[in-house]
Amino acid sequence: MKKFALISAILFFVVYFWANIVVSDDEPTFGAYPVVAANPSTEAESVDEALLDRIMEAEAPAEVEGGYYLIVGSFSDIDQARQAAEKYKNDYEAEMIVLPPTPQGYYRLSYGRYSSPEEAGATLHAVREKVNSDAWIYQLR
Repeated sequence: MKKFALISAILFFVVYFWANIVVSDDEPTFGAYPVVAANPSTEAESVDEALLDRIMEAEAPAEVEGGYYLIVGSFSDIDQARQAAEKYKNDYEAEMIVLPPTPQGYYRLSYGRYSSPEEAGATLHAVREKVNSDAWIYQLR
């Protein structure tokens, strides 16, 4: 039993000294997550914040206004929605809009924006024939 207590004490001191002396506080022990200062004091930190702002801006869908939209697709992944929007834009030479996610996390893809239900309804028939037979009108308030 004394041998076990002696080995435990030695192991405790080895771990204690390794954690407090060998591992420096300047070196992060977990390198997977970057550290971002709340108030950047150097130019390098400012550049990192600018980079983070650009990344967040690229991930967010375009700001949309209230109106009527012809929905031609719905995607759970923003990248898939953007790829489909680019494809439709090239194929049909149309303004494609990726709407903000629904509460369920789906990004709706719209074939343009219309100011009235009549205007959207007049275009709906052509969109159903040309783009997607399941297209429908969505009102965003």
